[in-house]
Amino acid sequence: MPRVYRKKKQRADVFPASLVGIAVLLITGGVGLSLLRARCAGVEADTARLRKEQVDLRERYTAERIQWAQMKAPQNLGTALQRWNLAMTLPRPEQVVWVSDGKASGAENLARHAPALPPSRRKGVE
Repeated sequence: MPRVYRKKKQRADVFPASLVGIAVLLITGGVGLSLLRARCAGVEADTARLRKEQVDLRERYTAERIQWAQMKAPQNLGTALQRWNLAMTLPRPEQVVWVSDGKASGAENLARHAPALPPSRRKGVE
């Protein structure tokens, strides 16, 4: 039997499979890169907003501390007492009571606060 030679059928592939794989890889990489850039831009915007908020809060905190310090000043306390019609005065030295922290004896606490006491209360301390 004679051998029959048939023509090999040529494949009708327009693009080779490796070229399609590379194209899919490039497209996927491009989409991933654009998503990553968008996410980084969002994080950058959040960071800028939070930094501005931090600066604003620091300024507000400083202003509140200054205002509180001014309110605690003796001149302003007197003004506030007059404004609210409160008849308050500072305690006389004999009205001041020192409370022990439990670690020192009464004599030691008295000695610790002796400079703040009037001379009449310093007996036995020095």
